[in-house]
Amino acid sequence: MPAIVNIEKLPKELQGLVERGLDSALKKGSLGKIPIDFVQIETSLSGGKTGAAVFVARYGIEGKKGKGKKKEDAGTTFIRVLKIAPKEVCQSENEGYVKTREKLLDIFSQVEYYSEDEFTHNVETGLRPVSTTYGILLYQDVGTVAASDLKGIAKYFTNRIQSLADKTEESEKFSRELSLLMQKEVFLGLKKGLYGNLQRKNVNLSEYYGDKISDKVKQGLAALKEIDPSLPDANEIQNYFNINATYHQVAYIHGDLNPENVLVWENERGYLSCKLIDFGEVIPKKKDNFTPLFWDFSRLLGEMILNFVEDTVRFDSAHRPAFTDNAVNDKARSLSEVEGNDLLTQFWDVILAFFQNDPSKLENANPQIGFISWIYLSTLFDFINEAKSGMRDLRRAEVLQDYFYCQSLFFFFLAKFQRENPYKRLFGVKLGLKLREYASKEGKGNSASLRMDSVIASLEKFYFDFAISSVKNKKKQIGPAVGAHSPFKGLS
Repeated sequence: MPAIVNIEKLPKELQGLVERGLDSALKKGSLGKIPIDFVQIETSLSGGKTGAAVFVARYGIEGKKGKGKKKEDAGTTFIRVLKIAPKEVCQSENEGYVKTREKLLDIFSQVEYYSEDEFTHNVETGLRPVSTTYGILLYQDVGTVAASDLKGIAKYFTNRIQSLADKTEESEKFSRELSLLMQKEVFLGLKKGLYGNLQRKNVNLSEYYGDKISDKVKQGLAALKEIDPSLPDANEIQNYFNINATYHQVAYIHGDLNPENVLVWENERGYLSCKLIDFGEVIPKKKDNFTPLFWDFSRLLGEMILNFVEDTVRFDSAHRPAFTDNAVNDKARSLSEVEGNDLLTQFWDVILAFFQNDPSKLENANPQIGFISWIYLSTLFDFINEAKSGMRDLRRAEVLQDYFYCQSLFFFFLAKFQRENPYKRLFGVKLGLKLREYASKEGKGNSASLRMDSVIASLEKFYFDFAISSVKNKKKQIGPAVGAHSPFKGLS
């Protein structure tokens, strides 16, 4: 009998949508052209800001059970990552995937989409239900991963923050591994497979960055100003981008590189592996003529920093009670405490001192502050330093200044997502203001150009010290590791 198993593993607000889509597939007896008589939810990956559901599922023909069953009765099953989203979102992502398929890089997850899997679902709009057509995307090359091990980088990052909170040496080691994953897999793959040729333009940044401060962003900024009246007005923030500078543009960008769209797992050798999903913004961003070099970097690292804020509060359980069912209010209240405890000041003091060639605060930071700082700083330097992708000559003052403006834009832009925790967004806006001030000509100290040169020199010294320390701390070993299954394991 057709069945959907473990639907309760999904967020409650998405269960009705997913159940409707999978039930439709079960009734017609196929999903992605594969015959099925059951679907089992393994784990939920994300809910998505667009209301999409992303999860790992096992599906296929269950087969006959019993002692006397024949070999041909064993059935056939598959494990895939599924995404259920509005039809237009699915079609846009499939169209964006075509661009990545031209390069056939391992970092990009292969996508399949079939119109026969589409279904209708009633969406509540506040007045009356509206019938909406949805589709099902199937990511084809993550099925070999153990379902329980596959996570968005946000969840993976969260779990490691919790487990390594008081282990400085281990947290440094893991931050190095995660940083290398983003450097050598995520961003190198995007540069080689999607970005194309780099163009430098001398423009007024309001033409590209200022235009992203839309009415929705302004509404979000106004709501945050009610919490903290010291924030500048939205129009003043938009005017920050009224500056003539060098803008760096590429052919295509991912456009939605949030931590939920980077799937991470540990492979059989114990190393981190990942796949990128959700290319639904590739074509829309191109049509909008918004393809800045640093947008994907700013989004991924920006959200990782903000997730760090939430996770640091959530997992400081020694002095805080567990969350209640009223999760939104609990998180908001806890994050307001973070503001009171100057977490922003702690993080910015470490970063600012580092930019001024003073690594002492980073070296003496608590493990959690050091954790996110190490990842951020080493990944930033590698992004502007690597040349294997063909993008050279990025270690320049005007390039880094463009990055600071792009990163601050992302933090302002996030204000429009009013379903996100308000104190998380407030933290982001304040951090964006500090980055923008440091990059601007009005900042204190030397000219912006000299300050950017100083940052690059500091990043370079840290990056290579960071790499050398991992070699120095590595124990010498002769012969294979203890318990190695192969006599040659570990020798390479």
